[in-house]
Amino acid sequence: MIPGPRDLWFLPLGGTGEIGMNLNLYGHDGSWLMVDCGVTFERSPGARQARVEMPDPAFAVANRARLAGIVATHAHEDHLGALPWLWPLLRSPLYTTPFTAAVLRRKCEGREAEVPAPLNVVAPGDRRQLGPFTVQWLPMTHSTPETCALHITCPAGSVLHTADWKIDPAPVVGPAFDAAPFAALGDGRLDAVVCDSTNALRPGRSPSEGELAQGLGAALAAQRGRVVVACFASNVARLHTLLAAGRAAGRYAGLLGRSLRTMADCARACGYLAAGDRLAPYSLSAALKKMKESPEIPLTGLIQSLFEGAMFTWVFIWTPCIDTGSLPNLNLGRIFANYMIGLMCGSASFRFFNERMKLSSSKILLLASSLGSLSLLFASTTTNTLHTLFSFILFFSPVFVFVAM
Repeated sequence: MIPGPRDLWFLPLGGTGEIGMNLNLYGHDGSWLMVDCGVTFERSPGARQARVEMPDPAFAVANRARLAGIVATHAHEDHLGALPWLWPLLRSPLYTTPFTAAVLRRKCEGREAEVPAPLNVVAPGDRRQLGPFTVQWLPMTHSTPETCALHITCPAGSVLHTADWKIDPAPVVGPAFDAAPFAALGDGRLDAVVCDSTNALRPGRSPSEGELAQGLGAALAAQRGRVVVACFASNVARLHTLLAAGRAAGRYAGLLGRSLRTMADCARACGYLAAGDRLAPYSLSAALKKMKESPEIPLTGLIQSLFEGAMFTWVFIWTPCIDTGSLPNLNLGRIFANYMIGLMCGSASFRFFNERMKLSSSKILLLASSLGSLSLLFASTTTNTLHTLFSFILFFSPVFVFVAM
């Protein structure tokens, strides 16, 4: 199936008429242009968690020699989430805006996937020639920065592909919606509009992001204790509004969740979070100390603290128990108590050596290994010569590496 010079085909392989896994093809004169490549989260009856599903790329893979390029319209999972898995099958140039490119790079690195190359970064308003297609990126307001509609033209016709949108006169992050470019398209030659946005067929309008600031600020200022707020990680404007409300109320803010931290990092790198919105990682011990001083949103660093606590627990508590044979005597209550002690002491110890002693993470781990081996040595029986010798080796070898570093 090859489009001819008088053809302009639209072939949706996923996403049209459904939520998620958007993948669309436009065909003309022997070439194809792919728009978006996303995932969806399908929850089956009785399933304990949602299943990630991707569109079937078989047709696109079979015609990848005719693929002029791939365009990612914005940084939502249902528009770019499948690229870390499917791009290696396609190996076509990718075009997208700076924020979306930053999110895609982090996504690929986090999954140890190949970053699409070449990854061509375009600015909203740019125009590029992709094979026989002329593509212009038109700024569109949405719940993530730099969302763009596409004006796709070729000798056979002209199409406006809107992607997702939210008509917002005050989006907080990025420029307000400008109707002029779209009105100009309507006054000219436009053969088709391809649009599929969530709730697009429902009457009415969504409130502007700018309208939320006053209400959120008032709700936050009225609280005496800590406040926890849930939102989509990709909604940088909402994050910006919450951070501003927190600063106005004299609160300390933190983030919980890998996706939220990733989006915040990408937004900061692209200039969408101000210097005053900078968020430093905190361990659990630092968060607990801060909680005593002032109301806050204690969120960040929890996973790191859990790791540090687990390391401390293993080194100083579990190894002696295993060595002396007392492990079977530990009940669930003692196990939990030991872990909580390790969680607090391990996090505090790690921060002390890292911030006060200025030791690197690798040196701290080596030091912990040495001390843990020493605890094995003290817990061992002197009659077991082989065990004692092995403990000495475990103790001194990290020390030698520590000194060498």
